[in-house]
Parts: sequence; C-alpha cells; structure tokens
Amino acid sequence: MKAALLAAFCFGAVIATPRFAEAHFVSGNRLYEWCTADRADELYWVKEGQCTAFILGTIDAMEAHESVRLAMGEQPLGAACLPARATAGQLRDVVVQHIRNDPKDRHENAAGSVLLALILAYPCDQS
Repeated sequence: MKAALLAAFCFGAVIATPRFAEAHFVSGNRLYEWCTADRADELYWVKEGQCTAFILGTIDAMEAHESVRLAMGEQPLGAACLPARATAGQLRDVVVQHIRNDPKDRHENAAGSVLLALILAYPCDQS
C-alpha cells in the first residue's frame, strides 16, 4: 500500500512539474540561448554544440520524413528544399536569424521554429 501511494505521489509530482507541462522538450527560447551563447561563457562550446546538433537533427528528421513518404508511395510535402551545398553553419545562421528577428513565438517548440525558418528561406518551387 505504501509503495502504491509513493508511486502515485511521485507520478503526480512529475505531472505537476512545469517542465513536463510543456508540449515540447526544447523551446525556441532555449535554442536561442544555446545559439547566442557568449564566448566568455564557460559552457560556450557545449551550448554551441547543442545549438548546431539540434538544428541538424531537426533537418535530418524533416528529410527522413520526406524519405518515408516517398518509400510509402506518397508525395513528399516539399516544405523546404535545402540547397545541396548548404553548410551546417549556413543553415544554423538562417535559423538563428529567423529566431532573432521574429521573437514573438520563441516560447513555442524549437523544432517548429527551425522548420519555419528553413521553409521561409528555402521554399520549394511549386511550379
């Protein structure tokens, strides 16, 4: 009985924690913090790595989704068409510029901000 009560209490505490109340793991605010870390910050390289890894991971997920759609015989969404020779640094800069210049939704899901930045910067030709 005590174990069940303890488990129920712990579960309730986790659910009531604001961190878990969010619908996402990384907000645009957190991504912006990572991407704009001051070089004097002792964690600069960690934050820089988190920034770039998050953006590239989101791009990989977007491209994997397109590949799965093709493999299943569906039309790709073609939301963003990245240049073949775009560098990681270039894509990072595009995303950071978007988050910096349009902060009104920065509290939302960071992956959504990454995708929106890329869609706006690299729209697919719809003709």
